[in-house]
Amino acid sequence: MKSAGSNPFLDSVFVLKLIGVFVAALLAIFVGFFVVSYANPFTTTILTAAIAMSSVAIVHPRAGLYLLIVTTGYLDLVKRLGVLTDSLSELDITVTLAVAPLLMLSICLGVVIRNILERKRLESWQWVILALLIVCMGGVALQPFRGGAGFLQGVQSFVNSGGYLPMILITSMILPEPEDSLKVLRFALWVFLPVALYGIWQQIFGFNNFEVRFLESGYTITVGDLDDVRPRPFSTLNSPHTLSVCTAIFAGVALFVPFKGGQRLLWQYPVSLVYISGCLATIGRSGIFIMPITLVGWLCFRRKWATCLFYGAILGGLILLMVNAEPVLDRLGSLEKLLPMNDNSDVSNEAFRLGTFSERLMSFHNGLTNPRFHTLFGDPDAAKADDQHSYRETVAHDQITQTLVQYGLVGLAISVLITMTGLVIAHRAVLRLRDRTTREVAIALLSILTAVIYSGMMFGSHLGLFPVDFFFAFLVGILAVCCAKPSTSTSTSS
Repeated sequence: MKSAGSNPFLDSVFVLKLIGVFVAALLAIFVGFFVVSYANPFTTTILTAAIAMSSVAIVHPRAGLYLLIVTTGYLDLVKRLGVLTDSLSELDITVTLAVAPLLMLSICLGVVIRNILERKRLESWQWVILALLIVCMGGVALQPFRGGAGFLQGVQSFVNSGGYLPMILITSMILPEPEDSLKVLRFALWVFLPVALYGIWQQIFGFNNFEVRFLESGYTITVGDLDDVRPRPFSTLNSPHTLSVCTAIFAGVALFVPFKGGQRLLWQYPVSLVYISGCLATIGRSGIFIMPITLVGWLCFRRKWATCLFYGAILGGLILLMVNAEPVLDRLGSLEKLLPMNDNSDVSNEAFRLGTFSERLMSFHNGLTNPRFHTLFGDPDAAKADDQHSYRETVAHDQITQTLVQYGLVGLAISVLITMTGLVIAHRAVLRLRDRTTREVAIALLSILTAVIYSGMMFGSHLGLFPVDFFFAFLVGILAVCCAKPSTSTSTSS
C-alpha cells in the first residue's frame, strides 16, 4: 500500500502541472475565438505567445522570470514592428503592451499557488516587505481614481507605477539564495547587450524606416523626438530616457557586481564598456548622472563614516540647488555659452544644450514656492496650466515635486520616511555582512539603487518607466536576499 507521501496527487509539482494544463486549455479556447475573429495575424501571434509564456510562468515561476526579462528588452520593438502590417490599431498596441504585465501576474500567481501547495510560510522580514508593498501599491492604485480617471486609465497608471513592485518579494521567494539571483542577473546582462549595441547603432546611423513610420503613426507620445536637433536613440525600448537609465544600471552591474567567488570576471569589463557607450549614445543626462554616483557610492558604502559623508554631500547639493533654482535658471543661458558647443555638430549641440534642464529648475522652484502644490493629499490638477497659471508656474518635473503634486505633503512624508528607513536598514545590514562575496554584491547593488533614486530626484522619476521599474524592484529583491540570508542561516545554525 502506498504511503500518503508517495501519492502523486499530493505532489505539488504534479498539481501545478494539472492547474497549468487546465488554465492553458481555457486560454487556448479564448485565443482560438480571438484568432478566427480578429483580422491582424501579427497581434494574434503575439497573444498566442503571451498565453504560452504565461502558462509556463504559472507552472514554473523561475522560468517565467527568464521569459519576462527577455520580454522587457524587446517588447517595444515588437510593438513598432506592428506598423509593417499596415493595419495597426490601438487594440494591437494594447495587446502587445499587455504581454509583460500578464507575464508578471502569472509569475505571482504561480508563486502563490506553489507556496500554498507546499505549505511554505513567509519569513518575518518577508512579512515586513509584504506589508510595505501593500501600503505602496494601495496608494498608487487609488491615486488615479482621485483625479477622476476611468477604470482602464487607472489600471494603466497602476501598472506603470506599481505593477512590478511585487518583484521585490517574488525575487526572494523564487531565488532564495544569492547565487541563484546572480545567475538570473547575469542572464539579463547578456539579454540587454544587443539593446545597448543597437542604441549605439542608432546614434551613428539613425533610425530605420519602420521606426520613423511608427513615431509618425500617432500611437506614441515620443513623436517629438524627431524634432530634436539630433534625435536620441531609444533602441528596442520605449524612449531615450528609458534606454539611458537601463544602460546605466547594467553598466553598474557589469562593472561592480562580482559574479564568481567575490571576483569580477574578465568578460565583465568589455561588457560594461558597451553599456557605458550605450548610455553615452543616448545623450541622456539622467542615465549619465547615474554612473558617477554609482562609482562614488561603491567606494563610500564600505565604511560608516564614508556613507554618512556621501549622503550629506548629495542631500546638501540637492537642497542648495532647490533653494537657488531661480537664480540658476536666470543664468542658464550664460552658462550654456561657456560650454564647448560646435555649431557644425548636432551631437555636441544636443549634449550641451541646457534648455531642457530649465524645466527641472522650474520644478524645484515651484515645489518650494507654489502654494497650489502644498496640499495634504495632493492635487494633480495643480500641475496643469490654465488661464490663471502659466506653464512655468505649474511645471513638476522632478521626483520630489511630482510626489508632492500627486500625493501631497502626507504622501511625500510617507515616501521620504519609507525611503530613509529602507536605506538605513539596508546600509546597516550591508555593513554587518561578513561573507566577502555577498558583501561585495550588496554594496554594488545598493550603490546602483541609490544612484537611480538620486537621479530621479534631479531629473524626474524613473520608477514609472518600463522596464526601469521592473529592474529596480528586481535589484531590491536581490539586495534583500543578500542581506537577510546570512542572518537566516546564522539563526538556523544556532
